[in-house]
Amino acid sequence: MLLFVAGLAVIAAAGMALLGAAQLTVLPGSAAPPAPGLAGPKIPVLPGQPGTANATAARIAQSADYQNPAVRAFVDAHMAEGAGGTATLADVFSVWEAIYANWTYVRDPPGFNLYLPASRSITGGMKGNCLDYAILNAAAVESLGGTARVIAAYDREGNGHAYTEIYVGDSMDAVRQVGDYIAARYSARTVHWHIADGPSGKKEYWLNLDWQAGYPGGPIFADNGVYYASFLSGKGARYADNGTEL
Repeated sequence: MLLFVAGLAVIAAAGMALLGAAQLTVLPGSAAPPAPGLAGPKIPVLPGQPGTANATAARIAQSADYQNPAVRAFVDAHMAEGAGGTATLADVFSVWEAIYANWTYVRDPPGFNLYLPASRSITGGMKGNCLDYAILNAAAVESLGGTARVIAAYDREGNGHAYTEIYVGDSMDAVRQVGDYIAARYSARTVHWHIADGPSGKKEYWLNLDWQAGYPGGPIFADNGVYYASFLSGKGARYADNGTEL
């Protein structure tokens, strides 16, 4: 079922925990394990990206070097069905699991972010802070043909965090398919995403891939009401939690 709270959306499959109003029932049986080899939903492509060019987004885009051979080799090694063929969300999630399982959190010096290139994270032993993780995750998504953005936000106590989101479509039908697949693959009770107003006038649905969430689509970082999205085009945009660009 669906929940919209302060611009964050939560989908719950049949029998899952429900919160709030604006509910939509997902087909029964969605929590059954996926059949062997089930590819999962296709990865949609976002044709245009909002925002304006700026130094932070450009630095993130440069660091997310998804065409680097080391990144491509890592992604190929961890795709759900191995390299070759059209990538799906099953591949995105399999690569996410490999990063999640092998990552060691290491703080940057106080007040300083290294913006570690994705290729360096791989060759350097999968170590870094949340931004480095998000950059690697975004590079993996783009390498698989998806559209990623890196989110930076602060909570109400002033603690900062960064994480990746993947574009999953412009309709609730697309989100429902993704939610069903996640419920089946991870026995998840809820799936979370951001909704943003796209430049074409359509809604954009962005699935949470935060390492802190524990699984793709897990709970979203509780920000202070706004967040900043950096796209790998080198553009960035600031949003309110209701999805409105500020």
